[in-house]
Amino acid sequence: MPLKSSMIGVSAVGLMTAALLVVDRHFTHSQIVEHLAFGYMLPIAAVAMLFGSAAGTVATAVSALAAGFFFFPPKFSFWIDDPIHLAELFWLAVLGYVASRAAGGLLRS
Repeated sequence: MPLKSSMIGVSAVGLMTAALLVVDRHFTHSQIVEHLAFGYMLPIAAVAMLFGSAAGTVATAVSALAAGFFFFPPKFSFWIDDPIHLAELFWLAVLGYVASRAAGGLLRS
């Protein structure tokens, strides 16, 4: 797995994090804020389609860490208080991995 494609994946996740933080800040009283972490599916799928499933898997791992740190309470900590949020983070990682494998398969065909 080339380092360049992994770094592009990490950068894509960083850009998505910045965009999601803007949404989080401006829509604090909206229902959309509760599920912002699933916005990471877009860069995961894009990276996997462009660079393969290995880069998509790296993007998935970085997305899960970013979501846990920035969007689940207590914010700016890797500790997650609510078991529902922990389950949401788990499913983000599972769906991201499956999406990266599927999208990476599109690259090979």
